[in-house]
Amino acid sequence: MAHLFFIGIALALLACQQAPERRYDVKGIVVAVDSQRKQITVEHEDIPGYMDAMTMPFSLTEEWPYKVLHPGDQVQAALVVQGDRSWLEELSITRSSATAAEAPQEGTSRDFSPYPAANFTLTDQDGQPLSLSDLRGKIVILDFIFTRCPGPCPLLSLKFSQLQQKLGARFGKNVMLLSISIDPRHDTPTVLKEYAQRYSANLTGWKFLVGSTKDTIMTASAFGADYEANQDGIVDHRLVTCVIDREGNVIQEFSGTNYTVDEILAEIDKHDR
Repeated sequence: MAHLFFIGIALALLACQQAPERRYDVKGIVVAVDSQRKQITVEHEDIPGYMDAMTMPFSLTEEWPYKVLHPGDQVQAALVVQGDRSWLEELSITRSSATAAEAPQEGTSRDFSPYPAANFTLTDQDGQPLSLSDLRGKIVILDFIFTRCPGPCPLLSLKFSQLQQKLGARFGKNVMLLSISIDPRHDTPTVLKEYAQRYSANLTGWKFLVGSTKDTIMTASAFGADYEANQDGIVDHRLVTCVIDREGNVIQEFSGTNYTVDEILAEIDKHDR
């Protein structure tokens, strides 16, 4: 009898392990973040084929979201259901609560309070790792682009192309340009290198970077370059260009595409002495 009991338990556990995974798209607004219980509470929209709109807690499979999520952030993710277990994967922040509340008008450099630039390590167009800290001692101009962007990103890259020419001997020696892709699923180092050629980028002083989805989200969020993405790619993103001084502080930022190359040069000149 005991033998049959243990066989029953084993079969039940095996059935649980072999339960098929079902996946659903989830979109909603973060209500609470509980790093102790490893849960976030989301006021989510209807999940077709699974449940109506409601507010409920979800488990996450990764640690990094607890460091960057805040109540009010808009998120999307894949809900995985297996037997009596469920969790969220592939989470992305589609709109930051802080960014939505504080977004400046395009083309303006608002009253700005410098802050320490978050370090990151990403992969460049040649497949080599590059950390922001590696560039300490140089002025860094940083923007966020993706190669399938239909309009504003080419304008940003054109400005960088003009900037590298105007910098002359300072380009690469005193000043570095970094363009970070926010579309890591598509923008491989090879794709970025092809994109760089369109703008006659001199890769000794202008690097094109990409990372994992997690690293991309954390880096973009750290510099206020939040974006919205779905399975087809990037839907919307905040255009931000940051000026980072030799000590690694963000000393100015420009929103949108209406700033001029001369405005960036003026910021560089203030600190390149």
